[in-house]
Amino acid sequence: MKSNQNYNITPSLNNIKILMELLGNPHKKLKYIHVAGTNAKGSTCSYINEILIDAGYKVGLFTSPHLIKINERFKINNIDIVDADLNRLSNIVEDTIRTKENFNPSFFEKICAVSFLYFLENKCDFCIMEVGLGGRFDATNIIENSEVSVITPIGLDHIKILGNNVEKIAFEKAGIIKSNSNIISAKQEKNVLDILNLVSKNKNATLKYIDENDIKDISLSFYYSTFKYKSNEYRISLMGKTQIYNSILAIEAVNILSKKYKISKDNIKNGLINTYLPARIEVLSKEPLFIIDVAHNNHSASNILNSVIDIIDRKIIFVLGFNREKDYNDILKTIKPFSKVVIATEPICDNALKTDELYDTLKNMDIISKKSKNITNAIDLALDIADKDDVIFCFGSFYLVGYIKEIFIKKSNNF
Repeated sequence: MKSNQNYNITPSLNNIKILMELLGNPHKKLKYIHVAGTNAKGSTCSYINEILIDAGYKVGLFTSPHLIKINERFKINNIDIVDADLNRLSNIVEDTIRTKENFNPSFFEKICAVSFLYFLENKCDFCIMEVGLGGRFDATNIIENSEVSVITPIGLDHIKILGNNVEKIAFEKAGIIKSNSNIISAKQEKNVLDILNLVSKNKNATLKYIDENDIKDISLSFYYSTFKYKSNEYRISLMGKTQIYNSILAIEAVNILSKKYKISKDNIKNGLINTYLPARIEVLSKEPLFIIDVAHNNHSASNILNSVIDIIDRKIIFVLGFNREKDYNDILKTIKPFSKVVIATEPICDNALKTDELYDTLKNMDIISKKSKNITNAIDLALDIADKDDVIFCFGSFYLVGYIKEIFIKKSNNF
């Protein structure tokens, strides 16, 4: 599933419907938690995953994109699909597609089909499906019912596909809301709330929002956070205030599940503590403090930056690289007041924003900056600039951060 792939996005569920029918509709035999939103989908999925695992269930988890290897997108109880199973199921999907003339599903539709086959043959109790893009026409939305659906914070992203304002984007995200279903939503802007409320009303769905006023006694550090929510005390291992909000989305989603399935308060607490997700304000070294995050739009960049400056009080050395379609100008405006220096580089992908173009933009914005197209050299440049008390923060693209993560893994394996 690597060559001659169709990466085009068609606003329709027709392809995935046809593909599922050809495969025998495996998606109709599973139970789902469906998660859409602009940011925090991966974290929210991971919290729910760990809670259900602690409760003794076999849990399939389908997320995207991957950091280092495509196998990461398909997990059962936190174990990535092995190459042999991925190749075998991919071949089944490809062979099935060839039985129908002029049928060319997208890459994401194919891997979504692989996930359904994989989770079904392994008899998963629950499948947590992260929307790839939007919601209404996303391949994951072939599922007809969900035990609970979750909508994480909605903001501007993928505007060329989803729409150029949050109302249009919210309508696409709300497409996962099913008739007579339960939905948990993060705190949203009023115009987003109006869309979600309208769609829920039309679908006779029950929509509940997180009330951040129910969160008390927040304590933050780079290695864990504690808080009280509705009189219960919790601890999470992922860093930042944003992760507290994400964990509460998971708590409320699981509370819905607990009305039908055996899940205890201890399962919830243990699951939150056990949740680990790479490249979510992840510390790779301590002197200097070297942090990576997959933030790739202004909404998520603002959130993670606020989480970091909640804990530190000094200027930051940024290493940044973006995909071309991202509105990186707003991100640069956000980080400018907190920047000691920005090192421009570029992710290894076809649609990468070129290093020189990012560097020129930084210069035009009067941001102190340096550049290196080579990511390894960019990291070395940041380390050369940094004193042991400095903070280096790398973000901008999954492809950039995944490569940096891999570099640090290889370095640690050499010692």
